[in-house]
Amino acid sequence: MKKRLLKFSTAAIILVAAGVLYYLIVSFTGFAIPCVFRKITGLYCPGCGVTGMLTHILRLDFKGAFECNQVLFVISPFILYLLGKMLYGYIRYGRLTLKKFDTVLTFVLIGILLVFGVIRNLPPFDFLSAPSLRPMRNVRPSPKRNEDGAIKSFVESPDVVIFC
Repeated sequence: MKKRLLKFSTAAIILVAAGVLYYLIVSFTGFAIPCVFRKITGLYCPGCGVTGMLTHILRLDFKGAFECNQVLFVISPFILYLLGKMLYGYIRYGRLTLKKFDTVLTFVLIGILLVFGVIRNLPPFDFLSAPSLRPMRNVRPSPKRNEDGAIKSFVESPDVVIFC
């Protein structure tokens, strides 16, 4: 059990570090990894908008997170539940088995995502597509200078724009 916990902890630290690095890159440069499915087909996949959603969540902007990917935002507690249950089973017993209810829930969530992936690309449901033109500003303090060039005070100025 301790060996599995150490293995998981190491992997979690690496994943969190990679996530923080990616978050910083997205926040300060506005560069995000593009969706390959969208680049090839021109359609939104069920995961389009996840980077924006997670960035909004980290900034506690839940309305913005919901606008980036509505369905994934709503079902994410269920996904976290399943991941937590699988993780517990792996650490405690060394296996990733799920009960029947959890397996059914997994397939229901996959079905919801597949249906969402189709529906969000239909013209009457344009409001479900990722709002790629809605900017989210990263506000950093910048110095306000007086006439002789000395720093007088700090004001908040938007300097980076991130899109969902």
